Amino acid sequence: MSEKKLLDIQNIQQLKPAGFWKAFYEINQVPRGTKNMTQISKFLANKLKELGCEDVQTDNALNIVAHAKATDGLEHLPMITLQAHMDMVCAKEVGSNHNFLKDPIKMFLEDGWVLADKTTLGGDDGYGVAAILATLSEKVPHGPLEIIFTTDEEEGLGGVSAIDTSNIKGKYYLNLDGDVENQCIIGSAGVFAHDITYDLKRENVEPNMKFFSLSVKGLVGGHSGAEIHRKRINAIQMLVDVLFRSYISIDNPNIRLINLDGGEFRNSIPAFATIVFAIDDLNSNKIKANINAIMDGYKKEYIDEESFTFTIEEIKDIKFNPISKENTERILMGINSIFNGLHVLDIRQIQMDSSTNMGVASTTESTIKLDMHTRGNSMNAINRIFYKVESAVRLSGGKNTKKDEYKPWPPKFVGNKLADMVTSKYEELFGKKMNIMSTPGGLEASILLEKCPSMVSAVNIAPDVLAIHSINEKINVASVERFWKLLCTIYTSIAEIE
Repeated sequence: MSEKKLLDIQNIQQLKPAGFWKAFYEINQVPRGTKNMTQISKFLANKLKELGCEDVQTDNALNIVAHAKATDGLEHLPMITLQAHMDMVCAKEVGSNHNFLKDPIKMFLEDGWVLADKTTLGGDDGYGVAAILATLSEKVPHGPLEIIFTTDEEEGLGGVSAIDTSNIKGKYYLNLDGDVENQCIIGSAGVFAHDITYDLKRENVEPNMKFFSLSVKGLVGGHSGAEIHRKRINAIQMLVDVLFRSYISIDNPNIRLINLDGGEFRNSIPAFATIVFAIDDLNSNKIKANINAIMDGYKKEYIDEESFTFTIEEIKDIKFNPISKENTERILMGINSIFNGLHVLDIRQIQMDSSTNMGVASTTESTIKLDMHTRGNSMNAINRIFYKVESAVRLSGGKNTKKDEYKPWPPKFVGNKLADMVTSKYEELFGKKMNIMSTPGGLEASILLEKCPSMVSAVNIAPDVLAIHSINEKINVASVERFWKLLCTIYTSIAEIE
């Protein structure tokens, strides 16, 4: 393993392509967490003007639409739309003092990967923004270009849902928001964001009760769409499962839930969580022994997650009074019965059919709230799973409220000239296959294609970006160079499909 090297504006440009990494460094100096878009939108609008773009327009949602003239001799080519989202998921290690509202992202190079210091890197979707800026700064030959930078993608595709499309006129659309180099994405999942709420009945502390805090941290986590199939542990559901199994085998235990908290974003697999509970003194040692045994089973089953740590400790002070016994059992059984992860894999097209992710748990005096994502490659699949969750929630006394939703981007596998051209160029350049696929993640293409009739075809391409939406996020340098060569080739090869 090579030494971890801190990257600054000078040495990051030693990586290839230099223009890409310079742009990536610059945008990582500007706060750009979801719902904190003002600074980055202004920065990018000014940058596009500096790079010679015409009619740079910022709408009320702070999305940007601009156009770049063709380089000399390529004016005849059809217009390509390049689109990326400017926001990032802001996750950090427990205990980190990083402030996403003002601090730049500190970056390192290690073993051929660029990563951050105990935070998300912003590769999702910083790579897309950087590639577009570098296309202009490096004078790459291209036909007419349309540039779209969107806001708040990580919160229900908020920016593109509100985008002003009056000046959008591109024909072929490259969505630069992926994470796997050898995949040409031509479809994406639809999503329901929904909140599950349990009203709490709290009671006074009974005599002879002990209080315990069970915590887990250091799980891998990751994107709730792109990495939901990788058998990642969900910290929230893990703790509920462990506690439920630990007390159900004890004869008539007096157990009371106090609070359940964990995760940061509904579109991330939670890597940490804490559950606080009370139990009668008589059974306190039994439940601790059961918890340790079940946690040992998790470590043996999930070998890729064996570095996680958990603690079970007795505490004296509690934030809230315990929940009633009946309320406790209903909530634990309800949460434990909500399946988390990949529901169905469509092997015909090697794509996800449907999945769920319980991203955030939070407790107040009166409620426990769970933030969920349900994904599917059709509206029927999404509704089917959503109402399975609805059944479990209703039976356990909770409420399931739908919030944001967006439709899938239906893939076209046959007769897709743009995808066929992109994959053939990849094979010509690198001597290996590029797979045409639909992704389990949600993409803005699903909305933009519906809103913009001028767009006749779209694909999504990317370098390798691992563990997005987590503190382990990193971008492969060699893969970026290959992605860049492919992108530059597409600009001039677009004439082949006309």
